[in-house]
Amino acid sequence: MSRSTFALAAAAAAAALLLSGCATLPGTAEQGGGERQVSTGQCVVAAGVAALACAVSANRDQAIRAALCGAAAFTICEIAASFTSARTQTAEQVREQHLRTNRQLPPRAMVTEFTHAIDPQRVQAGQQVRLTSAVVVVPGRDNAPVSISERVEVRDSAGNRWGEPFERVHSASDAGGFSSEMSFGISNRFQQGQYSIHRTLLLNGEPVRQADSRFQVVQTDDGLRFALLDQ
Repeated sequence: MSRSTFALAAAAAAAALLLSGCATLPGTAEQGGGERQVSTGQCVVAAGVAALACAVSANRDQAIRAALCGAAAFTICEIAASFTSARTQTAEQVREQHLRTNRQLPPRAMVTEFTHAIDPQRVQAGQQVRLTSAVVVVPGRDNAPVSISERVEVRDSAGNRWGEPFERVHSASDAGGFSSEMSFGISNRFQQGQYSIHRTLLLNGEPVRQADSRFQVVQTDDGLRFALLDQ
């Protein structure tokens, strides 16, 4: 096998390891989890495979692609592994709150709130960025089961998707209020440029709300810096 072929194969292996590791993560606290927990260490191991690909590649462009592949998969894996969701309101509480200002419930379950934030808005290399969201879903008059989940993906300034989007469940059975939190670290994995975190709220499997957060990574005399552009 040539050095360049090995580089690309190793990068592909790194991405596969990361994404397979992130494919099964615990659900919400309400569900009790049950699936295996993915550790950041697994992301580090796979990213190391990509780094090895860079070291042995004879082609600079292929080495860069291998590095970006490992960095991208590491970041999305890190975010997915840190995802937590908690119930903030029961379906009954949301129902009562809705009926205080409305004569009746909607025909079917309906999202009335989907807010998101990034904190802090400015950090430097070595610090963590925290992503949060809040969701409120009102039950419908049809009393049908309600599934609420969130899909997350990261894109760079060229519009390239970093790794595969992941989806996490807030509730698999009923409406209510929920909050989520996930995080990732700013390090030399990031090149200078703009990035975006795209979140899609799914209600019974259908996309109903979307939220985008853009941030800039720049190289300064003190190292890499992160600044939120908008959200």
